[in-house]
Amino acid sequence: MQNEQDLEKLVHAHTAALLRYCTGLLGCEADAQDAVQKTFIKAWQQRHTLRHDGTDNERAWLYRIAYRTSLDMLRAIKRAAATPPRSRWSRTPASAKSCARR
Repeated sequence: MQNEQDLEKLVHAHTAALLRYCTGLLGCEADAQDAVQKTFIKAWQQRHTLRHDGTDNERAWLYRIAYRTSLDMLRAIKRAAATPPRSRWSRTPASAKSCARR
């Protein structure tokens, strides 16, 4: 992935599958959409880490990023739920409110 056209191809090829994967991990499609978006942002920012010598493939690389991103989001949600609000005017992070299942 060297340019924006390569990124666009990657997004079109993998978004649906990554969305299903992240929904399974997070249990919520809204959070999964956020995770997938963050995954592609991180992939673009870290594109230099993708090996082009045949030892790494883009799909596995994206899934690793998506997995770690989802875990980070779950940790943030857990921290937000465990931390009591400081005052009645405190705002709950959007990720902590986004899914009713929690």
